[in-house]
Amino acid sequence: AIASDTSAGRMDERMASATFAPTPCIRCGRCAAVCPMSLAPTVIERSLKAGDGAGVRRLGAAVCMECGSCAYSCPAHRPLVQVMRLAKELERKERA
Repeated sequence: AIASDTSAGRMDERMASATFAPTPCIRCGRCAAVCPMSLAPTVIERSLKAGDGAGVRRLGAAVCMECGSCAYSCPAHRPLVQVMRLAKELERKERA
């Protein structure tokens, strides 16, 4: 017999509430390989952490369409879409 807590509905609830703690980047390059805009999210992240708005602009963060491919493919569960949003925000502030 199948236990009631394995129903599809319960499984969906558990999957929706599952969170993965990000771990350090393992430099596998998957994020860059799957990016439809040919960006390098981890390189942009380094510029962002350094507060280098010019570097963020040079690396093209503004063209990111936030599709999520980078974050989905990341085995380290890095929050790359959020990183790209912050990078775009930094770039906007630098321009103002």
